[in-house]
Amino acid sequence: MTAIEQAMAALRSAARFADFMAETSGDEDAIALHRQCTEAIGALKKEIERAADREREGEPICATA
Repeated sequence: MTAIEQAMAALRSAARFADFMAETSGDEDAIALHRQCTEAIGALKKEIERAADREREGEPICATA
């Protein structure tokens, strides 16, 4: 599993937990955490798509020294 896949899996787990806590207790912190996780998942997906687009266009994604 790549680092990006691990990050996505962790975000999804955190979002599911926060969603469960928000639904069962109505805790405002859990609601906020769920929102943050959802936003982070969306941003990560967009960045993955941008990187794939750059790679398809032949643009290097990262450089090494």
